[in-house]
Parts: sequence; C-alpha cells; structure tokens
Amino acid sequence: MLQNVPVSRTSGFTTIQSNVGKMENKGFEITVESNNIRNENFSWTTGLNVSYNHNEVLELYNNQDIAGGTLARTTVGRAYSSWFLPVWAGVDPDTGDPLWYLADKTTSNSYAVASRTENRQYVGSSFPWYVFGLNNSITYKGFNLSFFFYAQTGVRVYNQTRSLIDSDGLRYGWNYYQDADKDYWREPGQQASSPKPVIGGNKNSSSASSRWIEKNDYIRLRNITLSYSLPKSFISKAKFNNARVFVQGTNLLTFTGYTGVDPEVALGGNDVFKYPVNKAVTAGIDITF
Repeated sequence: MLQNVPVSRTSGFTTIQSNVGKMENKGFEITVESNNIRNENFSWTTGLNVSYNHNEVLELYNNQDIAGGTLARTTVGRAYSSWFLPVWAGVDPDTGDPLWYLADKTTSNSYAVASRTENRQYVGSSFPWYVFGLNNSITYKGFNLSFFFYAQTGVRVYNQTRSLIDSDGLRYGWNYYQDADKDYWREPGQQASSPKPVIGGNKNSSSASSRWIEKNDYIRLRNITLSYSLPKSFISKAKFNNARVFVQGTNLLTFTGYTGVDPEVALGGNDVFKYPVNKAVTAGIDITF
C-alpha cells in the first residue's frame, strides 16, 4: 500500500510516497457446474459462481487515518475507504428542519456540529460482500438458448445525484425524483422524510450525510442469446463449415431497490450523474468457411 508520508520541509517536499500500509483480502469462491440433462437432441447445462471477500486495513503509517475527501476514510480495522459521514436523524416535526445524530445519541439541527469528526460515524463500505454469477445453456437440436445473470450484495453507494437533484429541484422547481415531493414537511407536527424546502437551502439538508447512503444490491440479466445452427446438409452446398443465426440481448433486465439511475457503480461507490450501462439488442449470422 503506497501512502504519502509527511517529511521535513527542509527537504523541499512535504510528503514522500512509501510502502507503509498493509491490507488483507480474504474470502472464498465456489464454482459449481452441472449437466442437468443430456441426450441426443436435448441438453441443459448450468454454471453457478459465488464469491465472498472481506477487505480489512491492517496497518497504516503511525496508525493515522487517511481521509478520502469529505465522504470516506481509511482506518485500521475497517474496509478500505469506508463511508465516514454525519448520521441523518430525519426531520424535526415541529419546524421541518433537518436533524443529525451526535456521538452521544442526541440530535442537532446544526450541520456544522454534526459534521465534526467526533460526531461522524462509519456507515458502510463500497466493497461487495457477495458476488454471484449464474449461467445456463439449453440446446434442442440446432437451437441454443443461453443466459447469464449477475448479482451482488452488501455494497453501500453514496447517491450524490439524488442529493443534488432532490434538494435543488424542490428549492427551485427543477427536475427531481418522483417521490421527493410526496413526503416533504408542510406543517407543524407532520412526520416527514424530507425537510421543508427553502430557497437557498434548508440548513445544509443536501450536504454529505448518511441520508444519501443506499444499498445497491441488484440482479442483472447481463446477457441472453438465442441462436440456430443451420443443418450441415444445407450449409455444405454453400461450402460453409458452420453457419449460425442469432439474436442477443445485453443488460435487458435489472432488479434493484436502488433509487439511482443504475446500481452498477464502480468501486468507490460515489454516484454522481453516472451514465447507465447500455441496453442493446443485436442480431447477426456467424459463418465459417
């Protein structure tokens, strides 16, 4: 682990990069392959892959934490670059102001107080706990149907896209998430999930906090292909060795509770107007001579 270590300014530099950290990844990976059915005209095979990884930082220079901007922190005993944020406590039913938890479990409507280091907490990691892959191939005579599902669980994503859109959208009448206007504070005594919208912002309600941390567990149909291999008796006349007609779909279905545009966020987990993966349907013919 290469880290920037402080050095005396008399050297002309303030830091020097050194290998002073230790990090451990451990877990397991299981792969199971099955020939479910196999006869002259019909076959069905399945492949399942399951992996689990536990990431932990074991050692840092002088045991000093490393700040990952304003959102994350690397510390000994936790996953690399874990979310380290003020903890959202909801909306004050009397005033509509945002609330945050303090270290002593009381609440405050001051973000400046809640964002102090002693009041922040670790609220998850962008490393997945489990990753799954399921592949199936079904063949009947010349036809073949294959499909691959991918899934992951345990990841926490910082949905910065929503923090920007919802807060500014409600304040200025711009676009915002459909459910953002259904439960914002309107009158004293109301139990609401979104603070009172105020022009210029309601006491930093859109600022970095656990309010914008979401699970992004998902299952995605990564690929599905239906193909037909033309009979040898037909293609031999055209002097082909093989000919296959196919139609293929990529990323056609996704099942998730994540409210962002796309749950497939890169390691680091900060979703800021990420462009979603493409859905595609293609068709063609493969010919070999």
